[in-house]
Amino acid sequence: MAQAHSIDLGVNVGYGFTAGPQTLVSNTGSTVSAIPYSLGAGVDAGLNFKYMATTHMGIGLSLNYVAGNQVSYTELGNPGVVINRVYQGNLFSIIPDLVITTNNPGLNIYGKFGPDLGVASFTQTSTQSGNRAEAGTNIDTYSGGVAVGLYSALGFSYPLGDRVRINLELFGTMMSYAPMQRVNTQTYDGDQKSPTITYASSIDNTTAADTELKSWYPFSSAGVMIGVSINIAR
Repeated sequence: MAQAHSIDLGVNVGYGFTAGPQTLVSNTGSTVSAIPYSLGAGVDAGLNFKYMATTHMGIGLSLNYVAGNQVSYTELGNPGVVINRVYQGNLFSIIPDLVITTNNPGLNIYGKFGPDLGVASFTQTSTQSGNRAEAGTNIDTYSGGVAVGLYSALGFSYPLGDRVRINLELFGTMMSYAPMQRVNTQTYDGDQKSPTITYASSIDNTTAADTELKSWYPFSSAGVMIGVSINIAR
């Protein structure tokens, strides 16, 4: 039972599906298709802290990690070359939230919402096929900057004992991310690595070399989490 001036610690794990997507265009040479994607969709795990200041209202803090799914698409390169690309992201985030609960001793319903602030990165892995294809794998790593979004969840908890509850949450995160740099960490066999690219909000004729315009990438997701919380003080 949620009580005034109680403190809970918990752990949860779940899965987030693509939400708030952007679109990639995949071209195989014979078929062109649109692929909706979000780099924040995938396995989601976290630790959380909750302090109930009153019977029905409290504050929480969650530390989450998202291991993003692979997003695959195809581009056409030079004549006779097909480029197979794979995006994959990951995210460490901190979520301070407001918690509102019905405070039922049995099946308890609660909601929480707050800002979602994260350290994100992603890779773009490329291989080639075709009669003029380069051998090996090219990997670009995008990093730097802060991912910013909003988090909300509707939860249901049920007691397993006097101080232990099992929790089920339906959650949604709306988040985007603009990396600050791109590093060519691996290149095709025999090629030299490309220079590191710095991203900026604007560029002009005085901008330093190897600087490109900043782009935003989706890290939104919606899904379900299951976990256990333990009351440590009340």
